[in-house]
Amino acid sequence: NHRHGLFDMIMLKENHIRAAGGIIPAVTKIQNQNASYKVEVEVSNLDELAEAVAVKADRVMLDNMSLKDIKAAVKRFGKKVELEISGGVNEDNI
Repeated sequence: NHRHGLFDMIMLKENHIRAAGGIIPAVTKIQNQNASYKVEVEVSNLDELAEAVAVKADRVMLDNMSLKDIKAAVKRFGKKVELEISGGVNEDNI
């Protein structure tokens, strides 16, 4: 596990992002109000990942994405942002 508690970093999940009006406004608001906190964003597709990278999220969780999209995400953004994979990951598809 990458976090020890809720105090380690702010994690934006789908419901937070929706309430804020999207990834860019959600991350921007946190960065403007809490610049000392790192921000992790949960995404479910490559378009959302591109938004998270554009707004300079510290880490992005690829949630339930296909293996094809995960490979594309790593190739395109792996050197720009820390990536985490969640959902559907097992020894057979790593």
